[in-house]
Amino acid sequence: MKRLMHKPNTKPTSDSRQNMIVFLILLAGLLMAQFPWYLFGRFTSHLASFYTICFTAGSLTAGTALWGLFFPRQKWPPYLTLLLGVLVALAPDTFNYEMPFMTWSNVISGATIFVLSVMWIKRQAPRQRG
Repeated sequence: MKRLMHKPNTKPTSDSRQNMIVFLILLAGLLMAQFPWYLFGRFTSHLASFYTICFTAGSLTAGTALWGLFFPRQKWPPYLTLLLGVLVALAPDTFNYEMPFMTWSNVISGATIFVLSVMWIKRQAPRQRG
């Protein structure tokens, strides 16, 4: 008697790809929240706006991505991370920093979160239609 064996599907599914995108957003948010302390080691008052925008936006981005991982059917998390990415990249303080690497840090972080959020929205859209 021939035994039928089920071959495991090794191709990633749409859900696993979406989870990878959300995980990358979570990682980007955590890195952005820790970036000032990694660079400077301690809080300095003349860089307070840099610490504030990085920690606040990074924490909110990571929290929203974590919410999206635990509740994948929610519609609002990708749109909130999209908004946070734009906020970080185009915040009023971003272009007034005294050191250019701080400006580039926020622009690159915001653009990364924005692009990943757009990918998340595109992955989420077909599942919600059907």
